[in-house]
Amino acid sequence: MFRHADLVLLAATVFLRPISAQESVNLATLSGRVTDPAGSIVQGANVAIRQVETNLSKTGITDREGRFRFPYLNVGRYEVVVHQLGFNDAGCAVLLTIGSAFDLPITLSVGAAATTKITVAGDAAILESARSQIAGTVSQAEVGSLPINGRNFLD
Repeated sequence: MFRHADLVLLAATVFLRPISAQESVNLATLSGRVTDPAGSIVQGANVAIRQVETNLSKTGITDREGRFRFPYLNVGRYEVVVHQLGFNDAGCAVLLTIGSAFDLPITLSVGAAATTKITVAGDAAILESARSQIAGTVSQAEVGSLPINGRNFLD
């Protein structure tokens, strides 16, 4: 009634299914939404997570709704840091357990305005504003080394 190949295929599908289901239970998911102090979404913020025990890190960027998501994370302690220009960095520590799915609300505070000081050093070219001509001095050695090819240099 059943061939040997059919029995092997049936056994493989029956026994391998629980293994894949158990694997997803051993992992966790970390997601969240980044907002500013007024509650507006922060799009394009850099989100970095680092597992403390292994020092492995992953990075992501918030989408148009200010959301980020890191699926299939190993269980353990994680540090989350969010960075966006114009805001102070925000961070928190999270302990992910088996099958957990955290949704972190993160609010960034407005950062201080940074000032950049630029110093330019150098000698300025000397300009003579009384005359509008271009002049230069040609030395006798330069004139003597010009390739004239038998012509008079005054021509």
